[in-house]
Amino acid sequence: MVFPMDILCITGWFPYPPDNGARSRLYHLLRELGSRHRLDLLSFVRLGEEKPDARAFGGPCRLLGVVPFQMSRPSSLRALLGFLSPRPRSLLNTYSATMDALVHRALERRHYDLVLASEIGPGIYTSRYVRDVRSVPRVMEDLELSMIWAEVQAQPTALGRWRHRLTWWKQRRYIRDLLRRMDGCTVVSQRERQMVLDVIPDYCPLGVVPNGVELARYRGDFGSVEPDTLIFPGALTYKANFDAMRFFLSKVFPRIRAARPGVVLRITGRTEGVDLHRLLLDDGVVLTGYLNDVRPAVARSTV
Repeated sequence: MVFPMDILCITGWFPYPPDNGARSRLYHLLRELGSRHRLDLLSFVRLGEEKPDARAFGGPCRLLGVVPFQMSRPSSLRALLGFLSPRPRSLLNTYSATMDALVHRALERRHYDLVLASEIGPGIYTSRYVRDVRSVPRVMEDLELSMIWAEVQAQPTALGRWRHRLTWWKQRRYIRDLLRRMDGCTVVSQRERQMVLDVIPDYCPLGVVPNGVELARYRGDFGSVEPDTLIFPGALTYKANFDAMRFFLSKVFPRIRAARPGVVLRITGRTEGVDLHRLLLDDGVVLTGYLNDVRPAVARSTV
C-alpha cells in the first residue's frame, strides 16, 4: 500500500505544455506522482513563455510560484570572474535569490516528506537550493553529465579542449560534493548512471528512470503522408539539437538531395537567439517555428 506523501517539486522548466523533451518528462512524471501524492511546485520559466497556469495540468499539483530563469551569459562579469572559482561558472551565473527565498519559505510553512529537484539539462542546478537542508529527504531528478563530457570531446582546438576540461573538472567536483549531501539521485539511462558512478563510485541511492512515450496520444488520423518529407521535431534553441542539425545539413542532407532532389526537411521549434547563419539552409529546409501540436507534422512526414 502506498501512503500519500507531501512532495515539494523544484523544476528548471515549467512542465506544461509538454512540447519539448524536458517538459514532457516533467509533465508525465508529475502527473503520475500527483495521482498518488500531494505535490507543490516551484518552477523556473523561460523568456517569452506564456504565464504558466497550473490548471492546465488537470490538478496534479499546487503551483507555489514561478521565477524567470537566468540564462548563463559567458561574457558577463560574474561569468568571467567564475574562471577563478572552483565551482562551475554557470552555477554562479544562473543563481536566483528569488527561487532560493521561495524554496526556504515553502519549507518553513509546510512539512514535506520529500523534495524532488529536477536537473534536466546542463546548467539547471535546482538541487543547490536544498543543498544544506537537513529536515527533509531530497532527491536529485535526472542528473545529466554526458552532454558536458561530449562538449569536451567535440572541441576542435587545444584551447577549447583545455577550457572545457576545466569545466568538466569543476562540474565533477561540484556534483561529487552535492551528491554526498543529497539523499538520492535518478538518471535517464545506464550510461548516465555509469558516469555518476565514475564521479562518485560509492554512491548507492541511484536509480535509472528512462524516458517514455504516451502511445495513446499518437494514435489517430492526422492526414495523409506527404512524399519526400523529413522532419526534425526539435527546437534549435537546444544546443544538442542545433549541433545535430548542423552536422546533418552539412554531411547527410546533401547526399539525400543528390538522390532525391525534391526532398524537403522540416525543423520545428523556436529559433529566437539562434545563429542560423551557421546552418546550411536552402529552399529544401523549412523552419516551421513553434507548433502548438507537433503530431500532425510528424505523422504526415515520410521520415
